[in-house]
Amino acid sequence: MNEQIQMIEKALAATRARYVDSSPYFILWGCLGLCGVIVQYFVLNTGKAILFSWLFISLFGVVTQLVLSRRGGKDSRGSTTLQEASIGLCWGLLGVSMLFIAFVAPATRLIDYSAIQPLLMMQIWIGSLFTGLTLRFTPLVVLANIWLVAIVASLLFPAHAVLCFGFALLVGYLIPALIMRRQAPNANE
Repeated sequence: MNEQIQMIEKALAATRARYVDSSPYFILWGCLGLCGVIVQYFVLNTGKAILFSWLFISLFGVVTQLVLSRRGGKDSRGSTTLQEASIGLCWGLLGVSMLFIAFVAPATRLIDYSAIQPLLMMQIWIGSLFTGLTLRFTPLVVLANIWLVAIVASLLFPAHAVLCFGFALLVGYLIPALIMRRQAPNANE
């Protein structure tokens, strides 16, 4: 029984190492998100200009991610594990959902602009928590819950929703990504 548990733990550690080693996407999207928050807070505090800045950042992120995945893709490392595929599928579906929430729903007046950030934060919380639980990476599981605090704070203080988003992005997303990257087996090479 102990051998089976050790095999599972070893497989999860290998998946985490491969995921970290071959995917800088957490750090990419965390940095892009912080750039978006800074632009929104300090530069463009008006409705449509904010949407265009986030649209540009989103498109830049997708193109950058595609280039990174083509350049150092998993094809050269072998097959993708079920955990990696699950995480990729989860974030892909959440990405489509976030695009709908951020751009389609407000344009068609399905939701009000004030609801965008709390709903996006909910999506990111789900993805971060799922990733942390799938990889059994405790810092991500624990710090992902900062998103819930930020969601409540943004609902209580809507004028500061962008600051809540930025705080959650830094503490609940980027810091765990950097911890995970630092703990990667070949991070010190």
